[in-house]
Amino acid sequence: MNTVFGHLALQFSTHPENLATEALGFILNNSTSASSAFSAFLRARGIECNEIVRFETQRTGANDSRPDIVCWDNNGQIQIVVENKFWAGLTDNQPVAYFKGLSSFTPGSVLFVVPEARRSLVWNEVASRCNKEAGLALGTTDEVLHTTVARTAGGHFLAVTSWKSLLGALLVATSSPDEARAHGDIVQLQGLCNAMDNEAFLPLRGDELTNLEIPRRIIDYRNLIFDIVSEAKTRGFCNRKGARVEGSGIYIRVGSYQPWFGFDAVAWRQFGASPLWVYLYPPPWTCPHF
Repeated sequence: MNTVFGHLALQFSTHPENLATEALGFILNNSTSASSAFSAFLRARGIECNEIVRFETQRTGANDSRPDIVCWDNNGQIQIVVENKFWAGLTDNQPVAYFKGLSSFTPGSVLFVVPEARRSLVWNEVASRCNKEAGLALGTTDEVLHTTVARTAGGHFLAVTSWKSLLGALLVATSSPDEARAHGDIVQLQGLCNAMDNEAFLPLRGDELTNLEIPRRIIDYRNLIFDIVSEAKTRGFCNRKGARVEGSGIYIRVGSYQPWFGFDAVAWRQFGASPLWVYLYPPPWTCPHF
């Protein structure tokens, strides 16, 4: 779902992670149902934590680290350190410095919230960094409800979950009429996350690199375009006077119009109707490159 917040964040912000962090912090601090659901979300995934009552954004911590959200219980103990990511890389402090800000007397957690498509990659990187540090070596890794979790040798937890999973849980928790405002805020934040998923480059998987059906299919689309144009010309539906190939398609002439007909992956992703699209522009206008 597209939302106004997601649209504006992409248009006017160079750091959408910061906007997402402030939005999530606002929701958790202003909705009892959302904050309770956040604690329950962690516990359902095997992460030990007390009930969280306060969320502080962009707080400077150990070694000048600056985690996105620090979560406190009612005893004044830091329970969770949250780092929100879309497609930005990890800093040198993440996640090792975050663990140094946790209490050595009670279990705490470092939680990364990332796009689902990036979850395994982020896990591999943060787990590798922990295993190289004394006292942070990870035990058994578990996959629980779309969240990857492991306990460190020091008794804390490292976890990587997705925006989709976390916001979905918060949305369900705020479905009552009394929480209509928080519910709407979560929908807006989901819009930003969906927009980031749509706009960002998805990391290539190994099976995609070796799956030759993908390039073959794209070539087939291009060949199909010319087959359709040839058949349309034969039937008198169009002619190729002034026709020219541009991008992944071709300009043809239909009456007084010169439409562009071709493969448009962007439109296909957005609307899902077809990989092949026609754009009509009356002359002397020309269709931009698609």
